[in-house]
Amino acid sequence: MCLLVLAWQAAPRYRLVVAANRDEYHERAAAALAKWPPPAALIAGRDLRAQGAWLAVDRERRFGVVTNFRELQPPRPGAPSRGELIPRYLNAPALAVSAQQFFAALEGDLNDRTQAADDGALPRSGSGLPQDWDRILSAPFVLHPQYGTRCSSVVLLEPGGRLYFAERRFDPRGEPAGVTEFELNPGEWP
Repeated sequence: MCLLVLAWQAAPRYRLVVAANRDEYHERAAAALAKWPPPAALIAGRDLRAQGAWLAVDRERRFGVVTNFRELQPPRPGAPSRGELIPRYLNAPALAVSAQQFFAALEGDLNDRTQAADDGALPRSGSGLPQDWDRILSAPFVLHPQYGTRCSSVVLLEPGGRLYFAERRFDPRGEPAGVTEFELNPGEWP
C-alpha cells in the first residue's frame, strides 16, 4: 500500500507534518526528489513514464500528494496519469474556495448516510487481488521483487515558513539507494 500520514497543527513546532511511503512497480523509472525546471516551480520526485509526481511542494509551501490505486484492469489507452494532477494543481492559481468552504462540503459528503453500498456488492478483501498479494500489500513497507516501497518522504513545515523535505529511496531488495534533502528558510527557494 502507499502510506500517507498527515498532521496539521498537531504540534507547536510544525504547522504541517507529512510522512509517506510510495509503493510502485520497480520497473517504473523515477527521478529522485529535485527542484523541477521552469515553468514548474516545484520540489518533487518525478515519474519518468508519465512525467508526474506523487508528492510535491511549491514555492508558496502548498503541497500535493496522490497515492496508488489498485486496478484489476489495465488503464484505458491514453488515460492520463494521476501524477499529472500534482503539477497541474500546484502550478494553477490559488483556489477561489476557502478551506472552510471546502471542508464544509466534504463534511456534508462524509456525513451522508444515505449512500451506503449493498453489502453483497462489496468484495471480501476490499482489493479483489489474490490473498497472497493482499498480505504483501498490507505491510507499511512493501517488499517484493516486482513491486514495493520505492521511497519514503517527510515534509515538515514550521509556522514561520521554514520547510524541510526529505526523500529516502530504496532498491528492489528494500535497501537504501539514496537520500535527498531540502532545507529552506522562509521565502527561500532553491
